[in-house]
Amino acid sequence: MLVFYQSKTILWHCIVIKLCVITILSLFFFNFYSGSHLPSVIILVTCCIVLLVSTMSIIRSHNQYKKRSIKNHKTLFYFNPSPMWIYCKKTLQFLDVNEAAISKYGYTLKEFLNLSLIDIIKEADVNKSYRNYLGLRQNDSKDKKTWIHYTSENDQLIVEKRSYKVKYKNEDAVLEIIIDVTSRLEANKKLTASINELNDFVYRASHDIRGPLARIIGLSNIMKKDEGKAKKFSELIENTATVLDHNLKRLLSLNNIKNIDPIPSKIDVKDLIKKICSVEKIQHQGAGINLIYDFQHNLIVYTDEQLLRIILENIIENAFKYSKNINDSFILITAYKKDQNFYIHVYDNGIGIEEKIRSKIFDYYFRGTSKSEGPGIGLSISKQAASKINASIFYEKIKLSNDLVTEFKIKIPPLSLSNPDQMPNFKIINTLPAYYYYS
Repeated sequence: MLVFYQSKTILWHCIVIKLCVITILSLFFFNFYSGSHLPSVIILVTCCIVLLVSTMSIIRSHNQYKKRSIKNHKTLFYFNPSPMWIYCKKTLQFLDVNEAAISKYGYTLKEFLNLSLIDIIKEADVNKSYRNYLGLRQNDSKDKKTWIHYTSENDQLIVEKRSYKVKYKNEDAVLEIIIDVTSRLEANKKLTASINELNDFVYRASHDIRGPLARIIGLSNIMKKDEGKAKKFSELIENTATVLDHNLKRLLSLNNIKNIDPIPSKIDVKDLIKKICSVEKIQHQGAGINLIYDFQHNLIVYTDEQLLRIILENIIENAFKYSKNINDSFILITAYKKDQNFYIHVYDNGIGIEEKIRSKIFDYYFRGTSKSEGPGIGLSISKQAASKINASIFYEKIKLSNDLVTEFKIKIPPLSLSNPDQMPNFKIINTLPAYYYYS
């Protein structure tokens, strides 16, 4: 509106000036041919006065426009929601910054004005970094690169910049608008990871379902040709169908955990663990595994029972699965409270996990050994369930007596316990297998 008003005012004054000039020229020719001077002088003086007034009005209007324009630009600079600054083109010293930059970077205005652009970049190779940074200044609209800036607390910001050459107090300077894209890039990274995870999930899930189905179809065709072995094949089909059902339950569990809102309830840890172990003992009958418990007295915890059960089921199932058919195999499960945290340890002397793959054991669809069964998502499910109740799962390989033992430790921060007894004495663990057994 201001620009429109200014342009309209100047247009009218220009028309008046043109009319005055035409009038003066007309009088000049009139006087030249008529020889009369008095009327012409009066009109000429009048035109000059009008011309002077119009010129003064144009100058005054332009000055008003300039002041308003400067005021508007200052408002746009100082109160812009995006961080903006002006620095000297030659020394890179900051000349001015807006409120958003002060808030984003954590410096005061006085501190900012004592800094240079290099203090914000802080790269290891400063010279190379700021030369590259400044090198794109000529291509303002094409500068789509991201840069790392540092705040007063030394926190990293990933930013994009838009740079413009300006004059600041008669000095060559650069005005930059800073766009913080840290959150956007992190969101894009998470989205990409989710897409990759989904693609991998679909591929693995279809493979884990198709394999058992193909075996069932194959066994059914063989059974048609050899009816005498129908009973044997029907048992194989039943076992394969059980594997398929187990895989499907795992896949459903993986999806359901994401939608579970934890609901704390009172849980008897000893009772929950024994129920899980009793199911595993039935499934691994004849495996010759000695099962050992060591629980703090009356151990009660308040957390989501469904999620805690999922965590324990997968870890205990692995302990049974990889300890069977091993001489003198045992599984030790302990639970206690220490320093306001709740701990559950599951030890076994099974086939163990190689050191080189320990960083991958919680990855989706990772199978630790060639003897691994199932889709390889048990520990991934436990890890995801643990995150829902702010718990942590740790894996270690430790030595007990002469055995290398696999240990999975579950740590659940502050939980209410019914008995404030201290952590039980674990010295007896080193006397394994001289211990009491629950079989």
